[in-house]
Amino acid sequence: MAKWTYIRAVMAAMLFAGYARVPATSAEAPPKKPVAPPIARFALPLNGAWSTRLEIPTVPASWQSEAAADAQLEAQPSERFFKASGAVWYWKRFSIPEGWQGKTRILRLQFDAVAENAEVWLNGTSLGKHSGGGVPFDFNVTKSAKIGGENLLALRVTAPIGRVGGIYRGVRLIAHDEAYVSYIWPQTDVFGHVNMEIHLLNTSTISGSATIDVTLSPADTPVRSLQKSNQEVLLTPGSNISTFITSLRSRDLHLWNPDSPNVYLLKATFHQGKDLLDELELPVGFRTITVDQAQWMVNDKPIAITPTPPDYRLAAGTNGTDDEQKLREQLQSLKGSGTTTLFLSAPSPELLRLADLAGLLVVESPRQGLSSAAAHSELAALVERDRHHPCIAAWWLKENCSADELASLRKMDPNRVVEAGTGASTKIALPGKRTFEPGPAPAALRP
Repeated sequence: MAKWTYIRAVMAAMLFAGYARVPATSAEAPPKKPVAPPIARFALPLNGAWSTRLEIPTVPASWQSEAAADAQLEAQPSERFFKASGAVWYWKRFSIPEGWQGKTRILRLQFDAVAENAEVWLNGTSLGKHSGGGVPFDFNVTKSAKIGGENLLALRVTAPIGRVGGIYRGVRLIAHDEAYVSYIWPQTDVFGHVNMEIHLLNTSTISGSATIDVTLSPADTPVRSLQKSNQEVLLTPGSNISTFITSLRSRDLHLWNPDSPNVYLLKATFHQGKDLLDELELPVGFRTITVDQAQWMVNDKPIAITPTPPDYRLAAGTNGTDDEQKLREQLQSLKGSGTTTLFLSAPSPELLRLADLAGLLVVESPRQGLSSAAAHSELAALVERDRHHPCIAAWWLKENCSADELASLRKMDPNRVVEAGTGASTKIALPGKRTFEPGPAPAALRP
């Protein structure tokens, strides 16, 4: 965070000493060079080829069979999955740019998903463990990372027999100020209002004031800001929550719906004067999705829930621009064939972003085959991560959902349908309701 007292003291000393510079005349002035905008977050992708090794689970065992399995893993570095007992070790060597050095710089190692259980080390230092293969997690590696030198990242990954496991989504190292935006929860309506919670984390021991600027821009022209608001905040060490309200003018408001999927980018910029601390951007849309008389309604207009064909498989995710283009084309093809709704288990953020833009509805659920407790825990994490996406119509638990569990989901997202169960036993809770409707859900509403 900026040390304004120190800066003012230096400026005063310079003035007192008579430090001055006669401005150059127009003839002497050098031509102005374009100034690049300041960067709040630096990211170093760690995808691509990793070294891998199967851990032999039992003795006796044939090392030839383990070596053959190793060769298969090495031959497919982008699909590191296994269906066996035991563990797989992953190693990645990488260097961190010198420019990331800074006394107020925090380094975090982010994993989008690792199935199912992961132990993580960096340069021989244990970072910790994570269980749950459908949600992201991260570690603060400021003390263990070597800026300007080579780093060695190691993971030991295990999965139950019969379940797919591995590092199956992106990994990256990010750098930002010691005070940063941890996440944003925006709630929108059809009148253009945005009521949001901005969660800030101050990892330092210093309190101080800062400013949050919030802008709304069309996703197709993000440089054209339609609305800008700001708010002063007083940061204390630890977690801070700021409530923020803004709105679009009616002339700039275009509702999201499957025929016209109007998406806006909401960007929160966190700064102290000209000192940029952090920025976070996410897509939002203005719409309502509810149920009326066994009919799904988007902005009070009925829509038929037409799922993908049986056994249809979407591309796994986006590992680059080529993959993203293929997935974008796949979604457009589905929509052109009459599909309106995707039923997705722990989807990637990239897939949801493209569904927003394609105008496809999504019913999101945790992954299959989890215990009831693990499924509820995973869904809660998915709700917190994905609730800003306009494409999401409902959350779905295939297991039973108790009143306490429904109440917990409602605290995180009061505005969507929640479904629990399968087939004729499916129950439905309407937006804003903390109880399920009596009797089973109508067949037209069942996942």
